Formats: sequence, C-alpha cells, structure tokens
Amino acid sequence: NTLTSSVGLDGYMIRLATYRDMKNFNMGTVDDVGVIQYVKKGEFTIVLLTGYQDKASADLALRKARSRGFPEAYMVIDDKGELRKVN
Repeated sequence: NTLTSSVGLDGYMIRLATYRDMKNFNMGTVDDVGVIQYVKKGEFTIVLLTGYQDKASADLALRKARSRGFPEAYMVIDDKGELRKVN
C-alpha cells in the first residue's frame, strides 16, 4: 500500500474522501470502479478514483461510489496541481 503523488493525474477523477488514518479506508468497496490513487496533503491523505477521460464515465463512477458508502464523494479535475471540483 504505497502512496502515490499527484504526478500524472489527468482527466476526470472522483474524490472519495480524505483520511488522517488510512486504516479507515475500505478499498474493496470501490476497487472495481476505477484506479485508486492517493495524494498526501500534510498529515492527510486524499483518496481518488482515476482513469476517466470523459465526464459521463466519471459521473457513472461517482454514482457507484456514493452508493457504496462514499456519500460525500465528488468529481474533480487537476487544475495546475490543485484538485478543483467539477459541477
């Protein structure tokens, strides 16, 4: 379980949650929905689902993530190194 940086984040992504303790993240609930990536931000780790090149496929993944226990999940893109929410 290595943490990856934000290098290579492109396309639409789903921000699942932010954790201080990664033991609280249940990867098995969404590992079939997209590529799980981790971005460290201070003492926290942001968990993303990646691998969506269009908004429609990201939207489908977002609905799946929300129904599988991540009701606060939302769509983001990488805007010059910052994750920006997509409406």
